[in-house]
Amino acid sequence: MNADDVRSVLRRSIDEGGLSDDGGPDETAIARRVRGARRRRVATVAAASVASVALVGVVVWQAGRLVDDPPPATPTVTHQPSEEPSTAPSTDPSDDVTDEPTGDPGGDPDDWSDAVFPACGDAFAGLPERTSQLVVTEGPGGPTPTGGGPWLTQVRNDGATEISGDVAYAQTVVVDGEGVVVATNDPTSDWFWGAEGSLHLAIAPGDTLPFPVSPTWRCGDSQPLPSGEYEAYVLLSVGEIGVSGPDDLEQAQGGPFPLLVDDDRQPERLPVEPPPGAVEWTTACGDTWSAPEPTTGFALDLEHEIRSPRAASDDIDGAAQVTAGAPVTGVLYNDVVLVRDGQVVTPPPGSDAHVLHALSEGSRVPLGFTSSLVGCDGSTLPAGQYQAVVLTLLAIHDPGSAQGAETYVVATSDVVDLVLT
Repeated sequence: MNADDVRSVLRRSIDEGGLSDDGGPDETAIARRVRGARRRRVATVAAASVASVALVGVVVWQAGRLVDDPPPATPTVTHQPSEEPSTAPSTDPSDDVTDEPTGDPGGDPDDWSDAVFPACGDAFAGLPERTSQLVVTEGPGGPTPTGGGPWLTQVRNDGATEISGDVAYAQTVVVDGEGVVVATNDPTSDWFWGAEGSLHLAIAPGDTLPFPVSPTWRCGDSQPLPSGEYEAYVLLSVGEIGVSGPDDLEQAQGGPFPLLVDDDRQPERLPVEPPPGAVEWTTACGDTWSAPEPTTGFALDLEHEIRSPRAASDDIDGAAQVTAGAPVTGVLYNDVVLVRDGQVVTPPPGSDAHVLHALSEGSRVPLGFTSSLVGCDGSTLPAGQYQAVVLTLLAIHDPGSAQGAETYVVATSDVVDLVLT
């Protein structure tokens, strides 16, 4: 957001009742305006942002803090979604996904986390001997384009419990013939730790999931890795948002894998497929509405109902849970679609914080849903009668497509009658 956005947000919050009980600015209202203004600014580039996350998101994940930073303080204010809590019966599975760390339940995190972080210029002798529940199993299937990617590996859970958490960062370490690190990501940089893109990994015991590996920048000048023969290691560090250092992470490791970089080779679509029963989604703002009917087995449970009636300035903002009906790897997010007189009247969501997911069947993840209630031209929707539906969408990176990604509907909510005043 720029300075004009900030002024607009503050003025709109005050004009529309954005004051707390003590007469000061209402932080919740202002935060909601900030989110709305930001979404409006990026709504016209939504497809591009999804594609960019799918391409480079596997290199930079939101982690929370630098290695030397103190652990974050426990927040005293929590965000309250603007929608009403749902009164529908719960469909939560009995074996909910856990975010507890794996390994010896009586041990210190230092005992089960053997994370390594080779840096540029290091002489890297290889991975330590260790017993890891998560294992990266495959290297590239052939030559890769400039930069050494993208390519598809596999992550396997050899343990007896599910591992579920956020990938604090994914690091590809490339060494030359003498074992010196010539390309990797700097795990001490603000940019590396603080990116908004993220990945949620949930792998059931015995399962293997595909995982995309992106190009890696060369040490020294941050240019793409040139043609040549190398070896690559893949390190996926899994932990909760807000971790304070590498000792709080469980790290999946794999390598060395032969890496042949060919500057003449063009990027190709990774062999990642949508789940059976997914419906391709190409509908744009202004198109005639045709309700998708996916048969993936995915379940979308809205934890908050979309309130009606509501002011057109009252952004939709609620929480939901999505249960995977099949293994899936891709950018998973919710889109609130508004329909009037049989026509789609809202653009797709714009965000630079979409999350890449790698999920086993049955994994359950939180996915919010939002709408700034703006029309195709970016202006506030007029008062009137609408229909609203939440779609769970899956974007799979495809460098050959015009949008940079192919998008599919994997789940839908019930249609809601919505009155804007």
